[in-house]
Amino acid sequence: MLVAGLLVPAAADACASLHRDGIGARLVNLRTLAPVDEGAILAAARSCRVLVTVEDHLLVGGLYALVAEVLVRHRVSVPVVPLGLDARWFRPGRLDDVLEHEGFSATRLTARLRRAFEDNAGRRHGSAGASEQQTAPARGPARGQRRWQTT
Repeated sequence: MLVAGLLVPAAADACASLHRDGIGARLVNLRTLAPVDEGAILAAARSCRVLVTVEDHLLVGGLYALVAEVLVRHRVSVPVVPLGLDARWFRPGRLDDVLEHEGFSATRLTARLRRAFEDNAGRRHGSAGASEQQTAPARGPARGQRRWQTT
């Protein structure tokens, strides 16, 4: 689980709760988004079955986008599950109430993380380096999309 800022304590509590339930979860506190710790992101991606980004704002242009950019730049493939706000305004209120309503309290975050890990339990990942090859997807690109090729 990759997180920065305000949600680190709730994410740490969620991680501890998952450990008590026998689910191996790891918390990476990135501290800041700029400059981002690319090494920490890559180390997590290479050692975990799935990455979950946890952010207390819109997903567009935030931690999720930053993590995806780092993974693409380094040709590392791993499922990434973003937990953040959809492209909408959140319900204003006291911070604790807003976090609960949006699913960022430790209890709600634990449940969301458990679902993310369960949904991605069987997925595998890898990286495409100079000596490795990536397998093409079993199905072709969706209508109107192009398949990316590297040389």
